[in-house]
Amino acid sequence: LILILAGFYTNVCNSMIGPSLFSSQFTARCGNSNIIGSLFRESSYASKNHRRIVNGNSYLCAVHEAVFGMGCFWEPSERMRKVDGVLDTVVGYAGGSLGGGRPIQPPTYDEVCYGDAWVESVMVAYDDEVISYEKLLESFWEVQKPREGERQYQSIIFPFDHMQFEAAQKWVNDGNASGRKRASDGLPISVVDIEYNSKSKNSMADRSDGVLFYQAEEYHQEFWKKWRLRIAVAVFLMSTSVDLSIVNASLESQSQWKIGTLTLLGVGGFYYGIIERIIDDSVREVLPGTFAISALEARSRRRNKRTQSRE
Repeated sequence: LILILAGFYTNVCNSMIGPSLFSSQFTARCGNSNIIGSLFRESSYASKNHRRIVNGNSYLCAVHEAVFGMGCFWEPSERMRKVDGVLDTVVGYAGGSLGGGRPIQPPTYDEVCYGDAWVESVMVAYDDEVISYEKLLESFWEVQKPREGERQYQSIIFPFDHMQFEAAQKWVNDGNASGRKRASDGLPISVVDIEYNSKSKNSMADRSDGVLFYQAEEYHQEFWKKWRLRIAVAVFLMSTSVDLSIVNASLESQSQWKIGTLTLLGVGGFYYGIIERIIDDSVREVLPGTFAISALEARSRRRNKRTQSRE
């Protein structure tokens, strides 16, 4: 019952905070060019032309976003989050706007599964002082789990701007020229596609660059982290219902406990396996830069907590 209520609470909280985190457009200006999907880092020596104030803090260009189709997004998202220089990841849907079309409503998981337009994708917020886009491509290559012939699980690079597009194109072309294959399973680099959806590739300052990305339903976010806990609770409940004689429980108490445990497991499984998927309508568009802002602010909060705990 506690786990079910926690699931409802999580969905409600995300529906409440979602608009504040993902509704504002962000375009940073660095030097003479606009950087789409980039954030600014704190600095005391930044020049005026390289500074932006966000929530009272001064930042320099350093944190960027990247989007990749990597197969089923649950595991790759988790593994990318562990890469040094990656601040955070979020799973969602991309690739359904090629040709300039924009959906009337956000895509749902069912539309991704049974359609031929959207791709399960991972958005990454990364610090380019720690990891470059080219090195991020290497991490993408190693952790992806694509399935050939299925649009939903394709291996695709979605560049945010022309600079990412050129870097991705060179990376793929160099790999194809050398006949590169992944060492772990022999996956050829030829499976990787690039889909660049800029409306204007001639102007670096044009705001039309970017990736149309929708954050997936909340039950997809940090999927295995949630399910490890749920599975652990289920295993614990099942193990305690096997034999309670060790705590001198009566046969009647043991029977009642087993019935209660099985009922709880059944209700929990029904909710998380079916109901949660039906009621979760938290898909929302993530505008360029907003995820990077929230990722950096989350890291700042974690650092502040660690500092306070030491004090």
